[in-house]
Amino acid sequence: MKSDMSDLTRKLKPVLAPMSKKEERQAVKSAVEHLIAEIGSGHDLRYRILGAEIRIEKPPRRGDVPDRLIRVLIADYSNQHNLDISVNHKGKVVQSEVLRGLQPAFHPDEIQEAKEFAERDKRVARLAKISGSFASAFASDLALERGRRLVGLHYLAVAKSGEVKPLATLVVDLASGEIVNFRDDKVEGGS
Repeated sequence: MKSDMSDLTRKLKPVLAPMSKKEERQAVKSAVEHLIAEIGSGHDLRYRILGAEIRIEKPPRRGDVPDRLIRVLIADYSNQHNLDISVNHKGKVVQSEVLRGLQPAFHPDEIQEAKEFAERDKRVARLAKISGSFASAFASDLALERGRRLVGLHYLAVAKSGEVKPLATLVVDLASGEIVNFRDDKVEGGS
């Protein structure tokens, strides 16, 4: 049976194909090498790969096939910014920019790390031990003000009645591992 697929659609098929694990590893490796080359290997570099995804830009001319790029997002804690690095199919970095004013979604490891940092503080450690307590992450406005990777955490507890009671709200700086803002919601909420 003859296919009704146009030539352009046929050419786009490899560009739109799902990203392979090999492609992802190569793109991440190239992005990290680029980061290290930019900063210098002598520095104390602390970063986290937030993710990699296919990036397809509109081609310059109608009918052209766009390049298949892989976008790698990196949280660079050492320099306190986020990077957006695009890598082509050969593993060459073709674009690198600092994301100013933008905070990509938190990686689950970042939330876990923020909770670990927070629970080193006696006030938070006590709250984390309360029966039915849990932490919920949120994006803090302080991150935009300060241009840093800050994770907000609401500590809450579920009562036997099913009611959720606020315990504390805090913000953790992932670069320093410190709580930069703490509010005791039990006191402020009047409970």
